[in-house]
Amino acid sequence: MNKTTTLAGALVGLGVVSSAQAANSCEALWYQRNTIFKAHGYCFHTARSLRAFSNNGCKFDDVAHVPLSAKDQAVIAAIQARERFYGCDG
Repeated sequence: MNKTTTLAGALVGLGVVSSAQAANSCEALWYQRNTIFKAHGYCFHTARSLRAFSNNGCKFDDVAHVPLSAKDQAVIAAIQARERFYGCDG
């Protein structure tokens, strides 16, 4: 178990957030992050992503090739930090 998972577990254990809130937060963060990638033409590969976002109009198979602005990169980094904080699966 890593520090992030332990911290998120501790927050749940202390009642700071419920496990449902953590799960809902993970889902919302995942959706926010992938909405940015979708807007910039990323082609999704997982069943979960394909259910949420179609690949209509996608241009980039590799997330590293998606042209993101510095602002979008910063937002994604902040979202990923929160996902780590909550111990999200990704």
